[in-house]
Amino acid sequence: MAKANSRISCNSQSVHAKGAALAVKMLRYLERNGGSTADSCGLDPRYRTAGVPQRNIVLEYLNAAPNNPEAVAGFASVLSDYIAGCADGAVPDADCYKVGREGASHD
Repeated sequence: MAKANSRISCNSQSVHAKGAALAVKMLRYLERNGGSTADSCGLDPRYRTAGVPQRNIVLEYLNAAPNNPEAVAGFASVLSDYIAGCADGAVPDADCYKVGREGASHD
């Protein structure tokens, strides 16, 4: 996987935003479908249907991103913020992310 620049040119900002928007779309999907969808994504096989492999939903959505390092960076920036919030004891709501031309911001 190519490394994304920390400096984003004007032409690539919209691509970065597309990756961020895709991550928000994934989070919204998980919020709406929780339960069995969350269980299918877990590593612990006790919570999945017997014989069903783990669903790597992050990879599924990432593969749908434009094949561009800036899109990957936008996708990863939202998930990084989400994980940081979870680690801090709060589970951010997907609707708290605002995605614009510059990428994503968190309310």
